[in-house]
Amino acid sequence: MKVMISYPPLKGPGCPLLSQNRQFQWFHNPTYIYPVVPALAATMLKNAGYEVIWLDGIAEKWTYEKWLDEVKKENPDIIAMETKTPVIKQHWKIIDKLKTQNRLIW
Repeated sequence: MKVMISYPPLKGPGCPLLSQNRQFQWFHNPTYIYPVVPALAATMLKNAGYEVIWLDGIAEKWTYEKWLDEVKKENPDIIAMETKTPVIKQHWKIIDKLKTQNRLIW
């Protein structure tokens, strides 16, 4: 099984800080903190025999279209995304689009 842990680019007034921050923030100067919990999950999945893909569209400074192309290219069986309340509706729209286009099932 191919598992993707991913951060899609989001629309907003700056760079979203999602990981390790209980208080969601948009940063005007991009700031990236290593996402320890998702990285630990990726390591545990890999050690359990899963194929793991790490796709951080935010840190890569990708457009949404570039990120979507990479998702399509990898064609994962499942995608895990970390989210916070202020951007949950954006993530729901992304998930709905992925489920329609890629026929991914959660």
